[in-house]
Amino acid sequence: MSRGRRLRRTSTTGVLCGVLAAACVANATATLRASPKETAPPVSGETEQATPGVPFEVIAEGAPFDGPEKGPITLAVRADEARRPSIRLPDEVQSKLDADAQLHKPILYVMIFAGPVGSSGYRVRVESITKRDQAGRVRLTVAYRVEGPPPGAGAAAVITYPYVVVRVVGLDVDVRDVAFEES
Repeated sequence: MSRGRRLRRTSTTGVLCGVLAAACVANATATLRASPKETAPPVSGETEQATPGVPFEVIAEGAPFDGPEKGPITLAVRADEARRPSIRLPDEVQSKLDADAQLHKPILYVMIFAGPVGSSGYRVRVESITKRDQAGRVRLTVAYRVEGPPPGAGAAAVITYPYVVVRVVGLDVDVRDVAFEES
């Protein structure tokens, strides 16, 4: 292969990576600020029953070009409570949260912001949500992971801030009883 052809192919790959990265963040250009990590307090000496596979819905995910400088930031927010996160949420998430607040039902929003990463192609994935009943309290454990770009995939060398927001409907749980585990 000639040097000119190799340069064109490399240039085309770079342009395609940039286009893909821009498409991933087209609807997620929120300005995010760091806030404290929320986790359930450890409880020892109590019996518990675990129920794996709590159903959830992915509301939004992406990797905008700005976000919190520290990570991961993990939050749990109830739609029916007045308390809102200090992070500026993407418009689609804020709209759903506001609409769900009017329903007066137990709807929990789980948000994970990975912090800055060095290239495009990263994403945050919620692996599972497990429910535990401990001494009459419902506790949730959210297992998540931050995935890098697939091997061989061209990734643009830009700083991105991957995040995911999921919604759990119908579980009456205190946000202080939600724990996060990165897998």
